[in-house]
Amino acid sequence: MSPWAAVAPVIKDAFAMGAEIFAAMSMCFGFGALSAMFFTGRIIKRWGFKRCAWGSFVMVILSMIMLSSRFMPFEMVYISALLWGGALGIYEVSINIHATYFEELTKRRLLTRFTASYTAGCIAATIIYPLFMHMGFPIELIALGSGLASLLLFLAVFRHTVDTHGQKSECAASQSSLEHTDAKNVYSISESLQDQKPGGFGLGRLMLLCAAGVTFFSLLAEGTVYDWGGVYLVHECAFPISLAALGFMCYEGCAGVVRFFGEGIVAKIGVVRTVVGGAFLAFTALLLGGLVSYAPIVLLSFALLGTAVGNVMPVIISETARRCLKDKAQAIGFVSAMGYAGILTGPALLGGVAVMYDHAAIFVTVAFGMLIMGLMGYLFLRSEKPRV
Repeated sequence: MSPWAAVAPVIKDAFAMGAEIFAAMSMCFGFGALSAMFFTGRIIKRWGFKRCAWGSFVMVILSMIMLSSRFMPFEMVYISALLWGGALGIYEVSINIHATYFEELTKRRLLTRFTASYTAGCIAATIIYPLFMHMGFPIELIALGSGLASLLLFLAVFRHTVDTHGQKSECAASQSSLEHTDAKNVYSISESLQDQKPGGFGLGRLMLLCAAGVTFFSLLAEGTVYDWGGVYLVHECAFPISLAALGFMCYEGCAGVVRFFGEGIVAKIGVVRTVVGGAFLAFTALLLGGLVSYAPIVLLSFALLGTAVGNVMPVIISETARRCLKDKAQAIGFVSAMGYAGILTGPALLGGVAVMYDHAAIFVTVAFGMLIMGLMGYLFLRSEKPRV
């Protein structure tokens, strides 16, 4: 997703887009991702992880290269943005479902470290793209090179994946159905599992909404820093505009660290303290950043925020998968989509707060949202004793 931040401004200038046209292109990307996430659970259930992951990943690469081209027809800009967002949405939900399958088999919390790898890729893209653009490479060549490199890495690990359909019955059946295929411990699911079509989530709707609410607010916090952090530092804290991205780097760096050590952290303090305690720490961090308009304090608050919410979404998705009795693929798709809605729609709506008050009010408003996140997380996690 990170190449979007580097590609979008280049395309905006190449086609001389006004603010409205550029916003429409961004909305195509967001709408594609959000709508695709809602349907990914059904797609995984029918076609399996491997087909979805392969098709969506290739489409991500192709649409990214298409959108990076300054020589394509203008009408293709919207189509490319829509395809990029939709393919990315399917791929994100697919890898979450795949990770929860292995969590169920191993009885370990692996999704936090999977998410840390995703974070590392985002940070790498934010460094590589500007670096090569500064060296004079055209954006088309950078996109092509990064796309090919990503595809090679994907092919190297794809054969080690399992073709899960995101059904709860798979994990129990796999103990007797897994077939050893080579000396490197590569496994495949029995074909009989592909014909199972259990209905319903097996999870209370209210609790599912609570889980979705937690992911919404956790990514709302991330989106707030991503969209408004640099603006706040520049306009309210007299921070150099050339260093405006440092705020998001503080957030993303700390979030990546706690995700990498997430399995040990969650094992030590538990899921409730991870989510509820993280919510209170996030509340404190955002309130501090909003009330004290001093750049070092604001940067510290962003770092604390990343530490606080870094493991919230991985934990909630893992717990959603654990608590679903049947179709966890659709439940994970719904919870993931609501989280993405937080990062897409939330910061845009918060612009009204900035217009009515000031930029600091945005962070104070989101701070109280963290308290709601903590309450919803508590209700969800206390609704049923975790099985592992």
